[in-house]
Amino acid sequence: MPNVWWQSPYSQAMRASGQYAVQAVVTMPQSSSIKSAASVMALAQLVNVAGRFARNVILARLLLPADFGIGATFALTLSLLEMITELGPRKQLVQAPDGGSPAWQGNAHLLFVVRGAIVGGVLFFLAPVFARYFNAPEATASFQLLCLVPMIRGFIHFDVFRYQRDLQLGRLATFQAVPTIIGVLLAPLFALHFGNYQAFLAVILTEIAVATILSHLLAQRAYRWNFESAIWKSFISFGWPLIGNGLLMYSVMHGDRFLIASYFDMDVLGAFSVVFMLSLTPTMALANLHGSIALPLLSRSRGNTEKLHSYCWRSAQVMCLLAGLLATLFLTAGPWLVTTIYGERYLLASAAIPWIGLMCAIRLARTTASMTAVAHGETKIPLISNLARGTSFLVAWFLASRGAGLVTIPICGFVGELCAYGISVYLVGRRCGLRTEVFYGPLCIVAAFVAGAWLMTHFDLPIPGIAPPLIALLWLAALVAYCATIWPSLRQMVFAMLRPS
Repeated sequence: MPNVWWQSPYSQAMRASGQYAVQAVVTMPQSSSIKSAASVMALAQLVNVAGRFARNVILARLLLPADFGIGATFALTLSLLEMITELGPRKQLVQAPDGGSPAWQGNAHLLFVVRGAIVGGVLFFLAPVFARYFNAPEATASFQLLCLVPMIRGFIHFDVFRYQRDLQLGRLATFQAVPTIIGVLLAPLFALHFGNYQAFLAVILTEIAVATILSHLLAQRAYRWNFESAIWKSFISFGWPLIGNGLLMYSVMHGDRFLIASYFDMDVLGAFSVVFMLSLTPTMALANLHGSIALPLLSRSRGNTEKLHSYCWRSAQVMCLLAGLLATLFLTAGPWLVTTIYGERYLLASAAIPWIGLMCAIRLARTTASMTAVAHGETKIPLISNLARGTSFLVAWFLASRGAGLVTIPICGFVGELCAYGISVYLVGRRCGLRTEVFYGPLCIVAAFVAGAWLMTHFDLPIPGIAPPLIALLWLAALVAYCATIWPSLRQMVFAMLRPS
């Protein structure tokens, strides 16, 4: 007999009948509902990304780079502890056949509470260690207060995630967007009140508290805890690979800033963080949007080599073009962007700006190969390619420990992304039956333009009398015009998207 603290009447009825899964008639969603759900989530992601970007700009403008750097260490610490304890109950809630049952959801609630308590306790007792490691002993008390974040998050109601099962995404979109909007509104008040890194802590705590309360307000079911050993075993069997992958993704997403926090001062970390977020924000937004559109198309083309080749070719064109635009922008006008958005105080990492842009551009370009692999069920391919990217993190760590300069870290990241791209393309071509020129062709064409921008910047050959943003605009327009000329399929796809339905 499983241990149950609280049960809903529905869960009790299911248990009395000997059934633990919700039995329902499964129907395929209509295309109109899919488009509506996609539009809602796209808008929510846009608000979320734009809101976080605006919040960081506000804090960067009102605080010193050193305070922004300490604030970045809060995010690094939280991400590390949460990634290595993530068992994926929210993913199972959507994917598992019985994930929508009240009993299963109650077990997920209890797991999240336990996880939050463990992570919060570890963070509280190790706060002095983290503060000393990041050379910020004055922030020890703030690191200890940071333990409230996982503890509060542990009480989130999972009903907001359960709605995904039926593509009822309006409440999930509200849950994601509202806390970010409140964080943006309160960020200047906190920055002016505290005047230092404590403003970051106040914003983080406010957003997670609002999200937790909002999850309960948007829920339909009562909040319950259940404990059933069979369900917990499924959590562990599903989630333990995610722990290793979490460490790997941490090194990929946050490793560079972790090294800078370890071997450089907080001013440099703050300057590097704003540049990194400036390039990563559009990279992740475009990658997520691409995944939501390309994955269904690539999945349906399995077994049809001609269609698969066509979809991959078009996807590679679009993503390589976007990657080229991002790289060119950072190569020709990177310092101007940083100064305009964040201020001259954040130019301490100016030498790293081009390499950060190139690193994120290659990461964006390899999303086509990654999505193709996932569409074919070859989920090990992204993992293997990320292993290559993670190896560059170890190389950067070794060089930084030997006194290498700041620019060495993003250079290693760029080389790691190139290796990951090559491995992804090789494995996808071998296991999915695609020719590698589908991926390398668009990349080489775009790389020629990026190389021209790099040579102009490296040898300091600006056109007299033309400001950097205008030079960047000319390069971007030339790249778009050239790609649209030589890729008819790209023109057709753009015209089709612009044509009224």
